[in-house]
This record gives sequence, structure tokens and C-alpha cells, in this order.
Amino acid sequence: MPWKIMNTMDQKIRLIAGWRKQIFNIIDLSQKYEISRSTVYKLTG
Repeated sequence: MPWKIMNTMDQKIRLIAGWRKQIFNIIDLSQKYEISRSTVYKLTG
């Protein structure tokens, strides 16, 4: 079975969905997706 390729938009959608469902907080999301907290704030705000 081939690996699933995720593009940038898929990752943004998953990040926002995780935040909206209150599964992850900002710090968890920034570590999981290896982006800065300020970027997470921009995407979720």
C-alpha cells in the first residue's frame, strides 16, 4: 500500500479541525506540525 501524500492544504485543514474540536492546544499543534506558535495563531484566529 503506498504512502498517503499530504499537501499543505490538507495539513492546514487537519490543524484547524484539531483546534476547533479542542483535541489539541496551540503548543501541541505547533509541535505536531513543526511550525511556530504565531503561525498556529494566524491559522486558527
